[in-house]
Amino acid sequence: MTLKNKSEIENYEEKSKFLKENGWTDHWHEDNWVKREWFKDPKMDVDRAGGSTDEVYAYVKTHINK
Repeated sequence: MTLKNKSEIENYEEKSKFLKENGWTDHWHEDNWVKREWFKDPKMDVDRAGGSTDEVYAYVKTHINK
């Protein structure tokens, strides 16, 4: 995955706010998002997990309220 700087991501502030409100946080980079609950899961290697802002935003938008 190629990480982008937030200035390269369309509507970054809006997407970032939405993701944070839905249980996600950026980790190691502003374009790498992980679920906050993953930090409590000993089976999850959070340092090797995550998705880009756009990928996670699209995922959450399609799975919210399901």
